[in-house]
Amino acid sequence: MRFLINKIFLFVIFIFLSTAINADTLSDYSRARKLLKNNQRMESYFIFSEISQVPSEVQDFSLYYFGQLSSWEESIPIYEKLLSLYPGFILATGLRNEIMDYYFKKDDLTRFTSEEIWSLAKIYNSRSRWADSKKALQHWFQNYRTQDKLVEATYLSAINATKLGEFEDAYSYFADVINSNDNKFINLARFQKAKLINAQKGIDDGIEAFVYLRNNHESNSTLMEMVLPELARLYRVKDMHKEAEECYVKYLKMFPKSSIADDIRFQLGRILFVSSNYQSAEKYFSDIANNDNPDQSFAPASLFILSLMPDANPIRKKEIYKRLYNEFPWTYYGHLAAQYLGKRFHREPVEFKRAIDIKSISPKAQLYISLGDYDTAAIYLRPKFYANTNNLQLALYLIELYEKLGDTYNALGISDRVWANFQYRGNLSSMPIVFWEKSNPLYYWEEVREEANKYSVDPYMLLALMRQESRFNYAARSKSNARGLMQLLESTAKVVAKGFGMSNYDLDNPTTNIKFGVKYFADMTKRHPNTTEYVLSCYNAGPNRTAIWVSENCQLEIEEFVEKIPYTETRNYVKVIMKTFWNYRDFYENDPYVDSKYVKR
Repeated sequence: MRFLINKIFLFVIFIFLSTAINADTLSDYSRARKLLKNNQRMESYFIFSEISQVPSEVQDFSLYYFGQLSSWEESIPIYEKLLSLYPGFILATGLRNEIMDYYFKKDDLTRFTSEEIWSLAKIYNSRSRWADSKKALQHWFQNYRTQDKLVEATYLSAINATKLGEFEDAYSYFADVINSNDNKFINLARFQKAKLINAQKGIDDGIEAFVYLRNNHESNSTLMEMVLPELARLYRVKDMHKEAEECYVKYLKMFPKSSIADDIRFQLGRILFVSSNYQSAEKYFSDIANNDNPDQSFAPASLFILSLMPDANPIRKKEIYKRLYNEFPWTYYGHLAAQYLGKRFHREPVEFKRAIDIKSISPKAQLYISLGDYDTAAIYLRPKFYANTNNLQLALYLIELYEKLGDTYNALGISDRVWANFQYRGNLSSMPIVFWEKSNPLYYWEEVREEANKYSVDPYMLLALMRQESRFNYAARSKSNARGLMQLLESTAKVVAKGFGMSNYDLDNPTTNIKFGVKYFADMTKRHPNTTEYVLSCYNAGPNRTAIWVSENCQLEIEEFVEKIPYTETRNYVKVIMKTFWNYRDFYENDPYVDSKYVKR
């Protein structure tokens, strides 16, 4: 009996001590994460180093952050230990790739199996790491060459050589693939070889290469599905609209149910519309607009262009505007229709209960939330949301979690997904009000409003611009090295800074970036004082290019001018920002179209 009592006593002591140790570990983990958030990396490093050695509820992420704070060489054994202890770790795939990448960079290739080297070659190719993909494939060819993957390996080698500028090798690899018996890669090789000719030798030779494929492989539907749109695109670059039209018509005849059929119809309709062949254009736009399941992008655009046709009488126009207003509310074209009709969209006062039990969704996420580690909690909750994007309570919780972290990019990503779900179902009016607020956030509102007032610029236009340019990420960088909230190029910033008498400035500083961006926007507004669409075109394509377009089409109504902007990127850019601007005003102001200069009523 005494022996049993002693055992129970020892067990109770063990549980007590384990609980106390675990409580200390959790407290240390929480402290380390706070230090890391405050950029006190060294202090955080030592705490994670210590607590990662002890089994606990947070040992996996303690090891992870310990590895993140270590040098690359030091991190690999840490990650290997993490994966050996927790093979199901939520970030395991990325860590395994990082470990393989480390040994690959160290030229320790003998440790890899055939499948691992093959996987690396494809991963590197998909990530545009052409030299690394080439190296992995060379090792595969020398050591693991198998017949079942030979053609694909040769094709990947051709793509790598193309991207590395090794054109002779690329042509040789493409020839080997084309002479094989693998139809899938034969077609891809023929197509990519023609693209290589276009890139290397110029557009005329590129057109000749694609014409050869079209004329000699017309019965090969797989190849034609790739060739015809690309050939049409090249013709359009050369302003050979008749030839582009023929390609598009042929494509629709061969692939009427293609996933891009409406896109092709729209491009074809635009070619005909811009060239004033209105009767033929109308057929394609009508086919898109009257589809039983209309596309949310092409259908409203097609409807609106139908209203611009010369023979569209007032009665027909009004019917089109009614359809746009009713079927595509809060879109760019829906807003144009609302202005024409003198109406506003209406939201339903939907009751929304925010309550959510995070523990039932993810106990691990709840643990990290209790420790104040919202980054790690979001890692667990994000896949839960994308498994069911109709879970509005989880959507809002995640949005606000990202907002606490200052992660506007992911916050807006969740908001956009919720918006898209309601729009797809055709019931945006019933979306809970809180998601309207999250989709049209007032980030940096005070700074924006202060600068906007200096130049009499609408602050909601600036918010719409920032939402599109950087998604409110103050550290955003573009491929062209545009920086910050308003994505300013250094050349632009220098000119603006000179006007302020400044020689030293930091474009990553939100206040500075807004100050410079608003001034630049105001300067563009002086060039086009009554037409915001022109100003947005300047911001995206540059003032000189916009000046040419305005001089060629200044006689057009502004909505028709937008439709005839020749750059697809700029055309869509203007539409997106105008739509967002109107959505901002629609949500926050009594009159979304105050002083509207966009449409003749």
